[in-house]
Amino acid sequence: SIASLGCIDLIVAAMERHSTHIKLQQMAMGVFRTLSYDRDKFKYINDANGIEAVILSMKRNWKKLDIMKEGCGFIQNLLSIRKTYSYVAQIIKKSEILPKVVDSISIHVKNMEFLEVACGFLGNLALAKSMKSIVGSCGATITHMIDLVAPNTPIEVLRAACSTLRILSIGNEDNATKIAANGGIDAALSALESSQDDEVLLEHVLGLLRDLIFYNDSNREAVVLRQKGFEMFLCTMRKHLDSDELVSLNCGILRLLQPPETDKSSLSAAREIMKVMEKYPEETRVQFDGCHVLLKLSCNSAVVAEFLQKQESQKTLNESQFDDTSSQSASDSEGDSDGSDDSDSDSDNGSVSF
Repeated sequence: SIASLGCIDLIVAAMERHSTHIKLQQMAMGVFRTLSYDRDKFKYINDANGIEAVILSMKRNWKKLDIMKEGCGFIQNLLSIRKTYSYVAQIIKKSEILPKVVDSISIHVKNMEFLEVACGFLGNLALAKSMKSIVGSCGATITHMIDLVAPNTPIEVLRAACSTLRILSIGNEDNATKIAANGGIDAALSALESSQDDEVLLEHVLGLLRDLIFYNDSNREAVVLRQKGFEMFLCTMRKHLDSDELVSLNCGILRLLQPPETDKSSLSAAREIMKVMEKYPEETRVQFDGCHVLLKLSCNSAVVAEFLQKQESQKTLNESQFDDTSSQSASDSEGDSDGSDDSDSDSDNGSVSF
């Protein structure tokens, strides 16, 4: 193969010798991006200083669309590998390529393929707690992502932008505050309203909203004022009962919102929550958040309290089980990565590859 025959060293040497040859740089980075899809090739790439060569070319040519597109795609793929995440993230941090990537977004804002991989680059880099503040505070990262959460944005880019915002908000109150202050709540709610049939996008949007309202009471009020609040998320849950993840996310939001004003609406909501708890008895987050929703509803309505005391309701509640980790905040329950080899910064925890 190219890697085992030592050809990667020749590619790096060519990139160094012909540093101003844009087409050569682009093609070389395309090779690295292709190799990055195979995790077994990482050693060959690293031994040849391929990561540094790609980053150096990106720094020299950050205004060149094709080079930035290949470079971001290559690096985001490497960042999706758990065992090498911390190593690659430190190289990126020291190289100071991050501001160039953020600046290039404003230049190439009309190229959807680049925007998708740039979002993936930023999101994957922010998977570790130690990198969230660095990414979130770099230039216009957050405002760029929010600007992409718009009605005319292609679905692939919309998913990538919402995913990045969600990752940035998890476990980082400063980022969550910035997102909310720059119109992130309105943008997320608009995406929620217009994309009810896209479960992948809904997962990102609901996760983002959950974290934003978890940190700030005024953000909860903004959600309630923008829509009917509680009923909107109950309706979203109702439409996606076959998805345990979406049910869980909606329950996590509902427990944070002001319950319905009338006994009738509160009782109807309680019945729906009981049904999803019965449907997903082993999903600890559904059980934990569902119990909290029921508690809030019962405190607000004597009718709900009476309903929960009935034998059938008591059976469901008595069978409800969840461990201590279920009681963690939304910020601690997922994406809780520190970038170490046994952290959660692998592709099964939010990272993306293209």
